[in-house]
Amino acid sequence: MQRSKAWGDLGDLKRELLDLWTEERNTVTRNGSAERMRRYRERKRQGVVCVAQVPVYALDVEMLVTRNRLKPEHESHPAKIVEAVEALVDDFTEGKLVTAGDGQRRKG
Repeated sequence: MQRSKAWGDLGDLKRELLDLWTEERNTVTRNGSAERMRRYRERKRQGVVCVAQVPVYALDVEMLVTRNRLKPEHESHPAKIVEAVEALVDDFTEGKLVTAGDGQRRKG
């Protein structure tokens, strides 16, 4: 009887170790490449297709700040600039953004 109880305790220990390992594994921070892959897979799941890299110049960044699309403190943060440009494109495609040429369209 004593032996089976000892093995039972070992089973509990295994379960505790597995729980700790699983918890630790879920809280581990991702390195840069793993995070990029996670974002890539999320975009793919959502059906997002990246078609081109768009160069964004200093004047473009200033325009984003001037038009309240980007906070001044985020001017040197590439991820924040990408978010601002993506939001600008989304607004344009949804018809929320008026461009200078919209009032000068020719009729059919």
